[in-house]
Order: sequence, then structure tokens, then C-alpha cells
Amino acid sequence: MSAHHITPSSRGGEEICEVPDNFHEAWHTCFENLTPEEIIKFVKKLNDMMRSRDEVTWADISMLRNSIKEG
Repeated sequence: MSAHHITPSSRGGEEICEVPDNFHEAWHTCFENLTPEEIIKFVKKLNDMMRSRDEVTWADISMLRNSIKEG
């Protein structure tokens, strides 16, 4: 188990929940340090991207994640 900040500590989060290590690692691989609200936007936009393309690369995913984080 590992401590997971629900809102990333780097973004002011203090609330912590214990989660399995492999889930925690997967979470941060997918969402890095997005806030919960940003994750909802990210998943919706990623779904739209996957439906409109034949291929989505890590670069595409990273650019999308960064654009959401930057507002």
C-alpha cells in the first residue's frame, strides 16, 4: 500500500488515501499530477481523440494532458 494524495501535493493537496502500490503507479502513469477535475476532462477528450483517429501516441497523450493542466 502507498499514500496517494487525492489532489496532488505539488498542487496543494493534503487529503491522503492508502491505495495498492500497483494502482498508485498506474494512476500516475496515466494522469501524472492532474487534479480530479482535470482527470475528468482528460478522459473525455482522450475518448474523443481515440474515436477520431486510427492511432494515438504517447506524444498525443502527453500534449493533451499538458494542455488540460495549463488550462
